Amino acid sequence: MFRKNFTNLFISYLGLFVGIFTIVIKPKVLTSEEIGILSTIISLTLVTQIFTFGGSLSVIMKFYPKYKNTAELKKFISSVIITSYILLLFAILFLFLSKSLIISYYKNNSLNDYFIFIPLYLILSHTTEICERLSRVLFVSVESNLIRNIFFKFINFGFLILMFFEKTSFKTYLIFFLALNLTTVGLLIRLSIKNLKLKWTLYDIIPDFSFIKQFTTYAFFMMVSSLAGVASNNVDKIMIGHYLSFSQTGVYSVAMALTTVMNIIFDSFSRITQPQLSECIEKDDKSGLTKTYLANLYNNIYFGVIAFVLITLLSLDILSFFGKEYQSGYYVIIIICIGQLVNLSAGMCGEIISLSTYYKFDFYSRAIQIFVIIVSNALSA
Repeated sequence: MFRKNFTNLFISYLGLFVGIFTIVIKPKVLTSEEIGILSTIISLTLVTQIFTFGGSLSVIMKFYPKYKNTAELKKFISSVIITSYILLLFAILFLFLSKSLIISYYKNNSLNDYFIFIPLYLILSHTTEICERLSRVLFVSVESNLIRNIFFKFINFGFLILMFFEKTSFKTYLIFFLALNLTTVGLLIRLSIKNLKLKWTLYDIIPDFSFIKQFTTYAFFMMVSSLAGVASNNVDKIMIGHYLSFSQTGVYSVAMALTTVMNIIFDSFSRITQPQLSECIEKDDKSGLTKTYLANLYNNIYFGVIAFVLITLLSLDILSFFGKEYQSGYYVIIIICIGQLVNLSAGMCGEIISLSTYYKFDFYSRAIQIFVIIVSNALSA
């Protein structure tokens, strides 16, 4: 498992290496307000996306081991995925109906010119995450990681380099950003279909809503739990745009981007570990569960401490390179990285709880987290 974990980590850090250069060049080709608008579009998409999934990502992870060697596998996959796309249609309708309310939440109308990119990115992001979760349970997450962290980031960086030498509008960059996401989605869909190795008929892709009823309770609790996780990373960006400005959102987003050095450790290792934990829980293999958990924990702590020390020493110099207005993000980086180091030191406790019969605990704890995030942000504004 260490070799697969290390391979995923290497790919992720190679993508991060490119991402750092992207962070460095982005303020040179986009204004802080444009970076803030882009960050707001992504954050609004990610928050809305929780409702479009309806807990389907967690359902795939928990129940795939149960159906993977049965005749019901095709019906399971199609029912879960198509249900999520029905929810996606409702979410897009809601976005357009509430457009004026969303625009008025901010103190200027800059977002109005780019609002159409929110539902478009939502569709692409939704499909990307569905394929990503399938790649995990199919144990081909290394390949999907190559597509997302190498292909996507290298092409995106190359276009920003082009923007540095050639004058290109922000709207042109957004169009390119969507096109690149569409290409990435196509590659991920091909990867998923290839490794599922199933022959589909028209009957197989028709969702069985009576079949999916058995997942609704679990899916609902996981949806709200996921909302808290996304809220902790994105609600603050949305609220900064309201209480301060898109420029401040841009500064905060750049600071947050540097903390991905920590977050990427957990994400890379969980790609391999989470489906293994799911299979151990399904088989009631307690010794295998303990062994997998501890192996992951030791990797988290080892690489986490190294990353934390490097960020503490280098982040202020990196922010100084961007310009004086970005230096205020240093303390944001340190505080967030301390929290991420604590999270890494707990291992995959939350994932084990969410995959077990005690998943409701994960829901209650995260619901409290949502409340604390929103209230604390409002009080500190």
